[in-house]
Amino acid sequence: MSRKRKYNFESHVHYLTGVVNKRMKLFQKHPKCCQIFLENLDFYRNRLDFKFLGYVIMPEHYHLLIMPSSKVEISKILMVLKGYTAKKIIEFLRREDKEFLNKFKLPMNKIKRKRDSRYRVFEPDDYDFNIVTQDKLIEKLNYMHNNPVRRGLVEKPSEYFYSSWRNYELNDNSFIEIDKLF
Repeated sequence: MSRKRKYNFESHVHYLTGVVNKRMKLFQKHPKCCQIFLENLDFYRNRLDFKFLGYVIMPEHYHLLIMPSSKVEISKILMVLKGYTAKKIIEFLRREDKEFLNKFKLPMNKIKRKRDSRYRVFEPDDYDFNIVTQDKLIEKLNYMHNNPVRRGLVEKPSEYFYSSWRNYELNDNSFIEIDKLF
C-alpha cells in the first residue's frame, strides 16, 4: 500500500484521523489510555510548537485538528506523538492487562529490526486532510464533536468526556487545554 502524501503548509490546519491497530476498542476498554494520549499530545504540542484546535477520542480511533508551525512538519508530529504514546500505552497494558496487550503483538516476520517494538498500538497510516477555509474548519470541528452521538455512544455531545466540545462549550480544560478557534 502506498502512503498518502502529507502536505505541510504553515497556514493550514490538518484534520487527522488515526486508528488503533485492528480497530480494537482500546480507548473504550481502558480510558486511562485516553489520558495517556492527551498528556503526550499536550507535552509534544509545547515541545514541537503546534496549535491544537480540537479533538475527539473514540473507542478505536481519534480525530485531531492541528496547525503546525513552520518549525516542524505534520509527519514529524505524528511520528513522535504516536511512537511515544504507543510506548506509554504498552507500559500501562503490561502492568494492567497483559492479555489485551497480547492482541497488539506482531508476528515475528513483521518485526524488521531487533529494536522494533513487538507490538503495534496504532495503524501506521493516518488520514490527513488540509483545511484552508474557516467554514471547513468549523465543519470538521462539528463533525468531531458529534461523532460520539452518531455512533450511539451518548445522546448529546456534552455527555462525552474525551472531546474538545467540553473546551469550547463549557470552557472545561480539565483534560487538556486547546487553542480555541473562537
